Amino acid sequence: MKIEKSEISEKLKLLKNLTPPKTANNPIAGVLFKDGRLFANNFEMSVTTELNTDSDDTFVIPSDAIDYIGSLPNGTISIEYIDKKVEIKSKQSKCAFSTVKAEDFTVSPDLMKNGKTDGREYIFDSSELLSAINSVIYACSVKSLRPTIKGILFHADGNHLQIVAADEHRIAKTKIECSEEFKIIIPKEPLQKALSLPFEGNISLSVFKNTITMSNDEYSVNMRSISGDFLNYEKIFTDERTCVFKVDRKEAIQSFGRAALCSGGTAIFAKLTGDIDSLNIHLSTTSNEFTEDLHISGNDTEKILIAINPRLLIDSLKAAGSDTVEIKYIDTLKPITVYSGNTEALILPV
Repeated sequence: MKIEKSEISEKLKLLKNLTPPKTANNPIAGVLFKDGRLFANNFEMSVTTELNTDSDDTFVIPSDAIDYIGSLPNGTISIEYIDKKVEIKSKQSKCAFSTVKAEDFTVSPDLMKNGKTDGREYIFDSSELLSAINSVIYACSVKSLRPTIKGILFHADGNHLQIVAADEHRIAKTKIECSEEFKIIIPKEPLQKALSLPFEGNISLSVFKNTITMSNDEYSVNMRSISGDFLNYEKIFTDERTCVFKVDRKEAIQSFGRAALCSGGTAIFAKLTGDIDSLNIHLSTTSNEFTEDLHISGNDTEKILIAINPRLLIDSLKAAGSDTVEIKYIDTLKPITVYSGNTEALILPV
């Protein structure tokens, strides 16, 4: 295969980040070239992207060779499979890398779909969908004993697509307009890796029996879904409130960040006490003590009295898309809710 280095190098670099490390069962990690496409697989997800070439060659480009290609100057390069090695030639240099046979590049059949031949297909604006996912994904657990909350719920009800993530201490949800109906849970880790790809324009979501494909004109990502029932999130969020107050997002992140620093790295809570126009943050450990007043605006704020893990609150504030956020308080024993546009994050008290 002959191809411009600029056409292949960046795509190889992105796909290399999605391949598993070398192990006894996978001695040479790499990217498969077949049918004019690059293909990466880490057993949880697969990624394909097309190249501008008419080559019908088939070979596996090992990780070391990917780095080598990236180091070459721009220009035409040649990549060939010769006697168990991939030989890469440029105008100035040549290097051969040990590799595996293409037929030994094993992939589960359900991850070999290209996302365009079967299944229901739903189209979204990439910036809107990716922004929505990023606003809640932080709340997803990967250590939970409950498998379904190791993933992000995509629930389209005919009016909106609700995207929901949760762990044992918090739950975050957001929504975008969608006239379709479907429900699927995507594992957090492959979804995070998919978000590292440069999706632009429209994104197609194709929902199959046990997988979902996210694709645009350049990349296609197949991910296994998680079976089972997600939390009944619609009943968890409530309109009940004692007060709602506004806070400057950046100032709040800084204040709670200082509180977290004073915790000494332990899982400790900060006591929040409200006044007419301020929120007192107090944190005490065996060796440190922290207190700070944060400016807020709202009604009945002097009723606020609650203990919260400051790190959980910081995560929600960082994910908020607005300069000012609203926080709903009910009472000492009930969760607080952080509002920002269409996104809500509910945090349990300590």
